[in-house]
Amino acid sequence: MSKILIAEDNQDFALLLQSILEKEEYQVHVAYDGDEAIEHLQDHSDCDLVLTDIIMPGTDGLDLIEFVKANSAAKIIAMSGGGIYMSSDRAVAAISEHVEVVLKKPFEHEHLLCCIADILKH
Repeated sequence: MSKILIAEDNQDFALLLQSILEKEEYQVHVAYDGDEAIEHLQDHSDCDLVLTDIIMPGTDGLDLIEFVKANSAAKIIAMSGGGIYMSSDRAVAAISEHVEVVLKKPFEHEHLLCCIADILKH
């Protein structure tokens, strides 16, 4: 069973993602900010995939992506609603170099599941 960490500060959206993924029999942990996600990864080095929002309070998704790449073999899917933050050079560089997929919110759940299945089979 693949292990997925969701890092998403919108609790309703995080719980929706958790429900969708658990129905597909993934083992899911939810972190509501980047700091909590990093703590989880430090304690659970066997995470297969990190599904992270980009804009979060405290440690944001870009910092989390950098942490994952430096400290974990987990694959990464970044989620973003866009906005001015995503037009920064730092965001573009982090995303283009370090994640497998970028999903722009809102996205179809079926598309997310296809992306996850494809990433985890490689």
